Amino acid sequence: NRGISGGEMKRLSIAVEILNLPSLICCDEPTSGLDSATALKVMKTIKNLSNLNLTIVITIHQPSPEIFDLFDKLLLLSEGKVVYFGPSKLASEYFSRLAKQLNLFVEDKSDENVADNIMSLISQSKMDSLNEIVRFYVDSENHLNLIGRVREMVENGGNSQNLPLKTKFSRNVIKQSFILTERHLLKNLKNRRVWLTGIARNAFIGAFYGTLWFQLGPSRLFERFSLLFFCLVFIMLGNQQAIPGAFEDRLMFYREKGANVYSTFAHWFAWLVSSLPSTVINTIVFSCILYYMTGL
Repeated sequence: NRGISGGEMKRLSIAVEILNLPSLICCDEPTSGLDSATALKVMKTIKNLSNLNLTIVITIHQPSPEIFDLFDKLLLLSEGKVVYFGPSKLASEYFSRLAKQLNLFVEDKSDENVADNIMSLISQSKMDSLNEIVRFYVDSENHLNLIGRVREMVENGGNSQNLPLKTKFSRNVIKQSFILTERHLLKNLKNRRVWLTGIARNAFIGAFYGTLWFQLGPSRLFERFSLLFFCLVFIMLGNQQAIPGAFEDRLMFYREKGANVYSTFAHWFAWLVSSLPSTVINTIVFSCILYYMTGL
């Protein structure tokens, strides 16, 4: 069975987090470990989310020119200090003026990646030059405008608005249970080896018990009680095969539960319902073989 690729995994992780459409989304290096084409697809997906009036904060290293053009605002840090915060499209012009004023050496790389040019300028700067770059930003028009807007918002009470309250989950418990049950059933159907092994095991144990208590007469009550006892023990212990599956899904459950995708009750109800078909089939196979061999 083919799994999902790295890019699909990234987009799926983002999709899980935005099911409830939170007002703020933080992505920590969403393009790490991806090739350039897949990274661009992931970033375009995130860009489309920002068009839904969502605030998205992303940390990223060495973005390509196509990815860099997707950003609206850019925050650059060096040694924990802010060296630039403002529109990403104005960053190139800003650092060109900075290099001229501070007499920093900058090669002519106008046709190359803007992000690489900026990082090259900052990384080659020594500590004294870095402090000058920080002071240049503090005295810049971008920083002064930012401080002015922040003060204005504080004086006006932040221009706060009464946002509509959202329910904890985007769907009710019944719909959650239905969707999760369908997902668990599809997962069980794809894993044929598990339920085929369960059917074979129950058939073998049924035949084995049948040979030990073959054609019991009506008068052999103690043997019948012994047979029923071992049957109950086998059925109860046999159902423990589902425990490893619960541990495998534990990390996914914690992540999706933390994102308020579904409730704990919906998860365990769906897991219980989805395990019933295999449990019923295994029990029927075991009981039919045992019933006719022992003459119950």
